[in-house]
Amino acid sequence: MSRFHTKSRSARTLILAILLFTLTTLTSVEAEKTTITMWWQGLGDSEAAQRIINGFNESHPWVEVDLVMEGSLSAGAGLDKVKTAIAAGTPPDVVYLGMHILPELYKGGFIIPIDEVLSEEFLASIDYLPAPRQLTTLNDRVLGVQFRTDARGMFYNTVHFNEVGLDPAVGPEYIADLDAYAERLTRWGNDGNIDRLGFAPRSNNFLSELGWLWVFGGSPYDFERNRPTLTGNPAHVRAIEWIASYAQKYGATASATPALFQSQDASMRLDSTSRINLLNTQAPDVQWRVSHIPYPQEGGVRTTNSSGPGPVIPYGASNVEATAELIKYMASKEVQMEWYRLTQQPPARADAMLELIANDEIVDEREIAMLELMPNGFGVPPLFIGVLQPLFVPGMDQVRRSEITPLQLLENVQRESESAYQELFDL
Repeated sequence: MSRFHTKSRSARTLILAILLFTLTTLTSVEAEKTTITMWWQGLGDSEAAQRIINGFNESHPWVEVDLVMEGSLSAGAGLDKVKTAIAAGTPPDVVYLGMHILPELYKGGFIIPIDEVLSEEFLASIDYLPAPRQLTTLNDRVLGVQFRTDARGMFYNTVHFNEVGLDPAVGPEYIADLDAYAERLTRWGNDGNIDRLGFAPRSNNFLSELGWLWVFGGSPYDFERNRPTLTGNPAHVRAIEWIASYAQKYGATASATPALFQSQDASMRLDSTSRINLLNTQAPDVQWRVSHIPYPQEGGVRTTNSSGPGPVIPYGASNVEATAELIKYMASKEVQMEWYRLTQQPPARADAMLELIANDEIVDEREIAMLELMPNGFGVPPLFIGVLQPLFVPGMDQVRRSEITPLQLLENVQRESESAYQELFDL
């Protein structure tokens, strides 16, 4: 046999060995791949969420995320579903939901604090905006990782501004300006009813009016004691008195609802960054801009309210290590920037937001007017949505009808919410 044939046979043997080794290795990797299940709230974000998860699956071939899209998982039947699955010992590996309910989930034993899974160094490296950092922590514990956020501002109809001689390029700066603008913009019919409402604090996207307590310079929550601090602060009384003054001027049911702003039957409304795309799609003929939230010239605060969801690990999750990799991926600046490109929902990371602005990827002046307030923004305190709002809203309507005083409202809500806070935090 010639030397050529011997070398050729040896080469074929070597190639065959390499192919067999490669196939064995791939089969081994495939066999060792970990599959994790993720519940993601937000059916309207299905396509974007799947693209984010596909990116993770491609960059982490040893992990496969099975994405299950859900409606809201932060309240009502959706939250009950999460808690029931955890209690039954059959939870998903990760749940994407609102960060404002983290204390409730943690104290109830429903989630594993993220600081037990990810290192202190890594968590400290996340360049959060103030509100997301506030939402994801409880005293000295880090409970979750926020993925995206939002901000609020004063939306106003520029056509209406022009009609009454107001500069459409500038919204109301102070509360006194807001009051004056509301009066000029409101149109009364011959029957004494309102044909077009300039503004009313009721039905805005601002923690069911509780947000005004911060704007007036108040401090409605003690994050060290984990208790609401509604009483004993004159700023809170002033805020309630101001809200009630609109009922005296325009009626107890006067409301600046999304539908009224969209139909141009209300000239101004306080809303969030999430409303921008909705208005562009649902009401393309409405001409509008956004300014900061007006505040009292004396003692007020130029601020905004911010919330947002993120991934958490349920107690009893079977693949914590693989889930931790997914959460680290979602915490990265690059992935949060990609989410904005897909959805126009702002990232929770400050460095991601700043880079998007620097790259001219966030260019809508209406959005920037809200985002620039976020360094001085506040998050949603524990139980404010599930406990305080259901007490505050009907009580505020009583104030509007002059059935109770602002001070009585604050005292009632403080007293009636105490048992819920004791139950949650004094375990």
